[in-house]
Amino acid sequence: MEEEDEGHGYFGNYHYQTSEASTYTLLRRNAKSNRRYPTEAEALLWERLKGKQLGVRFRRQHPVYGYIPDFVCLSLNIVIEIDGGYHTSAAQQQADMERTHYLESFGFRVVRFTNDQILYDTDKVIEKIKQTMTKQSAPTPQGTPLLRRGRGRLKIK
Repeated sequence: MEEEDEGHGYFGNYHYQTSEASTYTLLRRNAKSNRRYPTEAEALLWERLKGKQLGVRFRRQHPVYGYIPDFVCLSLNIVIEIDGGYHTSAAQQQADMERTHYLESFGFRVVRFTNDQILYDTDKVIEKIKQTMTKQSAPTPQGTPLLRRGRGRLKIK
């Protein structure tokens, strides 16, 4: 049975715990600081994502498995990253690729946009996010279904 905590996605197939307890305090502090000082592109995109405007809850600068992505939708496992100017260096592109693969290993779909895409073509960015949401919400086979015996009751001998 899948439960949802008031739409926040803490139970069921959603990522209940997205950071290790040992690093969560530091990550949370850094995330809070990042939220206080958003880039122009982050602020613009947040205006279009906040308040379930796309039908799901997005979080801004929320710790996820050791990283702080710009935006994350835990219920659909979508991470949105905004790449500023420093993301053009080879070293940063390699780090971004490794981070993407790492988050994908937890079932997240990572979508990247440049600052310019967000600032100058926001509607196209929102359309791409909606397309990703549709793909992520489509049912996917996840192993063999459980047999319908026992109806969830525990049998003790």
